[in-house]
Amino acid sequence: MLCCLCLPALTACSAVSPEPRIEYRVVAPAAHLLADCPVPEWAGGEWADLVDLAEARRAALVGCNADKAAVRGEVEAAIRAFGARDSMD
Repeated sequence: MLCCLCLPALTACSAVSPEPRIEYRVVAPAAHLLADCPVPEWAGGEWADLVDLAEARRAALVGCNADKAAVRGEVEAAIRAFGARDSMD
């Protein structure tokens, strides 16, 4: 009689399905894309030097924006390679 009571409990354990496997992937952009952007410093003493400074700062800003675009490209490539996209906002 005791066997009849324990039998349903023992057979329920045999149908256990495996737990889903959770996999984490780290996507790290290239180190040169994460480096600080150079900031041109004021080195002149005349008003005409301001034009050179403005041009140098604009070039640095354009370079930083290019680095950020490259990082976005690497992240998008990783998303395409690994499938689903998690919230990145």
